[in-house]
Amino acid sequence: MTNSAKCPFTNLLDPTLIANGVPEKIFAEVREAGPAVKIEDPITGVPYWAVTQKEGIDFVSMHNELFSSALRAATPMEDPQETVDNIMGKMFLNMDPPLNLEYRKLIRDNFLPGTVATYQEKAERVAKEVIDAVIDRGECEFVEDVAAELPLITILEFFNIPTDQRKQFFDWTNDMFFQDDPAFSDADRQGAESRALDASANVFMTFMGLATEWRGRPEKNLCTQLLNGEIRGEPVSDEDFAWIALMLMSAGNESTRTAITHGMRNLMENPEQYRFLQEHPEALDDAVEEMLRKNTSFITMRRTATQDVCAPELGNADIKKGDKVVMFYHASNNDPRLFGEDATQFDLTRPKRQSDFKANVRSFGIGKHNCLGMHLAKLEMKVQLAEILKRMDNPQFSGPVTYIHSYFVQGIRSMPITFTKRGE
Repeated sequence: MTNSAKCPFTNLLDPTLIANGVPEKIFAEVREAGPAVKIEDPITGVPYWAVTQKEGIDFVSMHNELFSSALRAATPMEDPQETVDNIMGKMFLNMDPPLNLEYRKLIRDNFLPGTVATYQEKAERVAKEVIDAVIDRGECEFVEDVAAELPLITILEFFNIPTDQRKQFFDWTNDMFFQDDPAFSDADRQGAESRALDASANVFMTFMGLATEWRGRPEKNLCTQLLNGEIRGEPVSDEDFAWIALMLMSAGNESTRTAITHGMRNLMENPEQYRFLQEHPEALDDAVEEMLRKNTSFITMRRTATQDVCAPELGNADIKKGDKVVMFYHASNNDPRLFGEDATQFDLTRPKRQSDFKANVRSFGIGKHNCLGMHLAKLEMKVQLAEILKRMDNPQFSGPVTYIHSYFVQGIRSMPITFTKRGE
C-alpha cells in the first residue's frame, strides 16, 4: 500500500515549503496518494499521517475519542512536552471535549450570527478610517496598513484595550505565530522560541492585569462576562481568563488579517473579478466564501491517536496509538473532486454554481473544534473589502508578495501596492 511504503513524498511540515505560497502540485500528489499518507519529517524526527481529503478530515475531526487535541496540542509544531502541558494545554483549542466546550460556552454568544450582525455599523466606521489613512497616498503596505487594522481594533475593543496599543499586539502575535520564519525571529531556533515565549508572556500578563482591573465591576463587556463565568462549577480564575483572552487575541486577529490579505491578492491577480465586484457589490458575500476556500488561513491542525485506528475513511491506514495526525485543510479546499478541475483557481462565481460549495469547505474546521469566530471573520472581510472596492481603483503590486515561512498559518508578511483614488 502507498501509505505504508517508505515515504516518497515531500515533507509538508517544512516551513520553507510555503515560502512562495502553497505548492499546489506537491499537496495534490499527497492528496491523490490516499486519505492518510505517512510522511517522514527529518526536521523534527517525528513522522506524521497527512490527512488531505475531506472525508478523512471529517472523520478525524468528529472522533475526538480517537484523535486527541490535548495529548500533544492541536498545533502541528513539536513543542517540548513541558510547553504543551504548562502553556498550550491552558488554551481550549488544545483541550478535548467536554472540557473545551465549557470554555467555548463562556464566549460563544459574542460570536453568534445575530450578535455579530450588531457589530457591522462599528466595523464599517473603522474600515472607512483605515482607508482614509492611506487613500490620498496612492500606495500602502497592505498587510500592516490595511488588513491588520480592523481585526486588531475589533479584538482589542472586545477587551477594552486602547486601540493605540495595536502595533505592540501586532508584533507580539507575529512573534508567537511565526517563530519559524527568519524575518520574525533570531537566526537560531532557540532564539526564535525564546522570542515567541516572551511575546506570549507579555500578552498573558497584559490580560492578567485586565482580570484584576475588571473583576467585580458592574459594566457588561467581554471581560466581566468571562470573569463572572464558571468552568467545572468553579469561578473563572484570573489565569483562566488570561489564557482564553490570549487565544482569542492571537488567533482572532492574525487569521482574519491573513484572509483579508489573500482576498485582496486574489482580486488583484484577477482584475476582471475586482472590477466585477465594484459593479456588483451584492456578489461580495460569495467572493468572501471563495476567498476563504482558496486560501485557508490555518493550513493545518494536529491530533494525536489515542489508540490504534484502522478506518475506511482513512484508507485503512495502520495508525498506531500515539501517532501524529495532521489535517491539511488547504489541500481539501483545493481538491478538484470537490470543486472542479479549476479548483486551484480563484473564481468568485464558484459558490453560486456549485450547490454543495459550503458543505465541502473546511476553512473553519468541523465538529466540536470548529472556529467560533467564523461569522466575525466573514463580517470583517466583507466590510473591509467593500470599503476598498468602493474607494480604490486599479490596485497594482508595487513589490514582491512575501510569504511567512509557516506550515501552520498561510500568512503574508508584506504586500506593497499602488492604487488610484476612485472617481479621480
